[in-house]
Amino acid sequence: ALAQLEAAERPVIVAGGGVRASGAAAELVTLAERLNIPVATSLNGKDTIPGVHPLSVGVVGTYSRESANRVVNEADLVCFIGTTAGSMTTHFWQVPPSGTAALQIDLEPEVIGRNYPLKAAVQADAKVTLSCMLALVSTASKKRRIAWIERVGQLVGEWRCKFDALLESDAVPMRPERICKEL
Repeated sequence: ALAQLEAAERPVIVAGGGVRASGAAAELVTLAERLNIPVATSLNGKDTIPGVHPLSVGVVGTYSRESANRVVNEADLVCFIGTTAGSMTTHFWQVPPSGTAALQIDLEPEVIGRNYPLKAAVQADAKVTLSCMLALVSTASKKRRIAWIERVGQLVGEWRCKFDALLESDAVPMRPERICKEL
């Protein structure tokens, strides 16, 4: 799984509630930073990477941020960690599109490979697996991903510009977008 992540040109991690339940948020962010890989989350995994982190692209799927769906759709490898890759997280199995290379790390054997064919699968706790990956990781692939990270930044920036007026609005009653931003 690590070799696949290191070799990919446009990888993305989709972190789910299993990352949160395992207490693996710090390991997730560290791996993403070392490999320069953007991170999308499921709704249950939303708190696994700070929303203002430069590698965070937001919640992916049906109830999602447009930038997250666009990043996942443009990825050449999707690494699902601690998520079943179910219908809501994948917008009814359209994000990523069928045929996109995928990896899955999950504690529950029945969810591994259930919704996407996999290049590699790891049945294990997210924190243990991410810790092991960090011990073995090379940073050489980080330098190859500069164009990908610039593209990811562009997509997230477009989303921020599109909603900036609502996120910063001083309207009364207060806009729900502003409440979410403040939270």
